[in-house]
Amino acid sequence: MRLSDGYHGPRFWSQNGHGRTQTARVLVTNPDTELIDDGSSVWLVTAVPDPGVRATVEAGGSFEDVRRQLRASPGEYTVVQVSAGDELTVRAHRGVTSSYEVFFLRGSDGTVVVTDLFRNALAQLSVDERTVTDEIVASHLLYRAVPTGTYVAEVGRLEHGESLSWEPASGPPERDLTETLTSPPTCTDGTRALDDALRRSMAYESADSVASMLSGGVDSTLVHTYLPENAPSTSGAFETPEFDFEVDYARTASSLLGTDHDFVTAPETSFTARLESVIDAIGMPPQQLQAPTIDMGLNETDWGAYVCGEAADSLYGMGAGTAQTVWQTRFLRHLPAVHPLLESHRNRARELVRSPWDPRGLAQQSSQYLDQDYVSEFVDERLVERLQRKRLAYASARVPLVEDTDRFRAHLDWGHWIGRFCENTLTAYRQIAQARGKALRAPFASRAVTEAALSVSVPQRYVSGRESKHIPKRLLAQRLPGYETSKPKGNGNLPEGRFLRSGPLVSAQERYEVPAFAPVSSWDDVVERSPGMGWILLSWAIWRDRVLQNDDLRPVPHTRMLDISP
Repeated sequence: MRLSDGYHGPRFWSQNGHGRTQTARVLVTNPDTELIDDGSSVWLVTAVPDPGVRATVEAGGSFEDVRRQLRASPGEYTVVQVSAGDELTVRAHRGVTSSYEVFFLRGSDGTVVVTDLFRNALAQLSVDERTVTDEIVASHLLYRAVPTGTYVAEVGRLEHGESLSWEPASGPPERDLTETLTSPPTCTDGTRALDDALRRSMAYESADSVASMLSGGVDSTLVHTYLPENAPSTSGAFETPEFDFEVDYARTASSLLGTDHDFVTAPETSFTARLESVIDAIGMPPQQLQAPTIDMGLNETDWGAYVCGEAADSLYGMGAGTAQTVWQTRFLRHLPAVHPLLESHRNRARELVRSPWDPRGLAQQSSQYLDQDYVSEFVDERLVERLQRKRLAYASARVPLVEDTDRFRAHLDWGHWIGRFCENTLTAYRQIAQARGKALRAPFASRAVTEAALSVSVPQRYVSGRESKHIPKRLLAQRLPGYETSKPKGNGNLPEGRFLRSGPLVSAQERYEVPAFAPVSSWDDVVERSPGMGWILLSWAIWRDRVLQNDDLRPVPHTRMLDISP
């Protein structure tokens, strides 16, 4: 493993024979991905719902023909074509709303590698060719997912809406942003638009083999109402009292829906072992404390495909009601913070009165989970602010943002789109599913649903009165009248502070050393100041020892692998 000092970028191509190796290796884990061999090329097509791309390929369609057909579909998609003519050529495209990943690199043996699972990509590199940069460290400390790129510099990732063209014998890969969202006509009924979009994006051919990941929250419950009658549901939970209300949510939703619900539980003493198992499987350090819980629901049930409600919050307004209340009472920020609620109000109000261009304003802080000043003690503050602006630039290149003349509207809109494109918890959960040989489908990540949300003007898209996510809540009330849409939101989080101070993560701190980049000497120094920082540093330390420095990584057992040569 290399640190970032003196690093000059990944080795995708070089002038020596090692760099000109004309062999490609394709590794596929997603059961929803079709492998199509047309005689001269191998295609990887992941599209839900399936728009019938196989017929186009078998009829001799070009890459542009296939991409055009996918872009006209309502769902999520990626496509890869590896051609083995006189010269090896790789082309790929990722839909602008899609969380289906395409990783690419040149392995340590010179092989061109394309895969959909990060662990399988990392397994193609020897330990001394895995580089972690300061930017990767900073992104891990700040966000729920590395917004762009991956956890090692040598592995590239196709970003939202990008197309890849790579002739390995001639030069490095070239990427261009070729697909963006445009503002559709403004609709007058956002609930009807969402209903229509969910119907189109959930037109699954194999619906009888799909189970819903039913947390019992608004999003997962709404998604389940579009599945066929008698569709099963599943969820996981650690046996910890802080999680009891979420268990009740799942049971209540299952009862209202009439589902055959498979509830997977485990003692909290098993949390560390299950966390280690997840990190081993996906090859990344999860930011999400819920990762082992998600893994239980996927790995210990028997369906091949699952449907979840991820991505709804960023489209329809998580936390927008609170933000509106603070904005309307922002003058109270001048009062002494004699109560914790006033302190919280003052901090949020200060974020709202800043410009949305400000890295410390609400828009750019919306999907940032640790205090910026604290993170700046670990990495350079200028890098932190550059990463904040980089996320805004990423989102603004892909979707038309509202003008900054109305500060509150801009904070809401920019922050939610940054969350949609750059936080992307769905990516981590989908990597878990694929590492276990399962398909994870997310209707709220489809193009149809994204455009339905975009058709509602801001701030009406995000908040009605003081209620956030009113559009999916209203639709769920219509489809499942007995559901209580006003109940407090759950998020699947476990008590990280207790786990680190007296629970199952204490033993992990005894086995794994604090990361070298942390300016502290012991876990206690971190945990007592910020359990959140303690958690993400511990996930990094486990990943470092079990994956990053492991020179015996191999593809996960169910991987479909092809070697292709001209």
